[in-house]
Amino acid sequence: MAFEVETGSGSVTANSLCAVDVAVDYWSLRRAPATWTAGTTAQQQVWLVEATDYMERRYRLSGKKKTSAQALSIPREGWAERDGPTIADNVVPLRIQYGTAYLAGVLSEASFDAKPIAERGGRIASESISGATSTTYMQDAAREDALLYLDGLMFPFLSDAGVQDTSARDRMR
Repeated sequence: MAFEVETGSGSVTANSLCAVDVAVDYWSLRRAPATWTAGTTAQQQVWLVEATDYMERRYRLSGKKKTSAQALSIPREGWAERDGPTIADNVVPLRIQYGTAYLAGVLSEASFDAKPIAERGGRIASESISGATSTTYMQDAAREDALLYLDGLMFPFLSDAGVQDTSARDRMR
């Protein structure tokens, strides 16, 4: 399968919400992960597809898909930013492209895997207080720190049921 960016046309084969050049521009003004900047275009495409896959599972956007045949949840009809303008049904908003670029950069770090996040809970394995507090989290504990920025970028576009992890949604309100 070839890398194909959704441009707002409602492509039936699109698999990314962000083009590599947009992601490169996004990271050019930020402290990009070394793995992202060292990555080849093909690797960056894989990370962008993985980021899109994750975002498609995590977020419920306002409005409805423009067509039933389109591969991704964008473009949409009848959607608007919270307390903001209506969004045309033939665009992928820049904030969503930036969110995809951000998550792709995070995913480029070998130690981070977004796929299991939905199943994680932040479960504590042990905690002790003896002069100093020490908390040890289960190996499958949530990596919310990496996703709070992404949730913030996505929040204006979400329906009321927008984030699958309700604790994350509640923190954004």
